[in-house]
Amino acid sequence: MVRPTLRPIAALPDSEQLVRDVVMDGTDIHYGGNVGTISIMNSTYELYPFEMVDCSDCGGDGQPGWFELHSMIGAAETDLGFGILYLYVNRQDRAYLSHYIRFNPVHHGVSPTLMADWFLQGDGPSPQAGWRGLP
Repeated sequence: MVRPTLRPIAALPDSEQLVRDVVMDGTDIHYGGNVGTISIMNSTYELYPFEMVDCSDCGGDGQPGWFELHSMIGAAETDLGFGILYLYVNRQDRAYLSHYIRFNPVHHGVSPTLMADWFLQGDGPSPQAGWRGLP
């Protein structure tokens, strides 16, 4: 088994780089435009959604569209991960965590369904400055 040595990510997105247009509130996830929290397998982590992809018209053939929240999960250098939260437009009562990867040590995480009400605020998605954690 190959275990790569990775540089620690030295910074997390700051408050100006977080997605502002989504509010999520449920048992295992809370987010409202500032650093949120997410509980995965009985552990609670900080949640930093830094990019939103609007695929609300991507479903096709009668399938629902979705929004993607690309997020850093955890704390810099110690327990950091990355995941994408999928918010389907026809299921505003849950969020789906997918592509979840832990960095230290590197491994694929779980992909839970998180029961949470979510909605877009304001005029909906707006372009974000984005965040690039690695130089």
